[in-house]
Amino acid sequence: GKTYTAVALAVRALKNRLVKKIILTRPAVEAGENLGFLPGDL
Repeated sequence: GKTYTAVALAVRALKNRLVKKIILTRPAVEAGENLGFLPGDL
């Protein structure tokens, strides 16, 4: 749904040379115990 729409619009912008690149990110997921905020976190 939402991700597909966002990626489709990003690819269209890339093909139309409105942007130079697409950067994909993902949310930070805790691995195990809660470490709290790390340096550089908001």
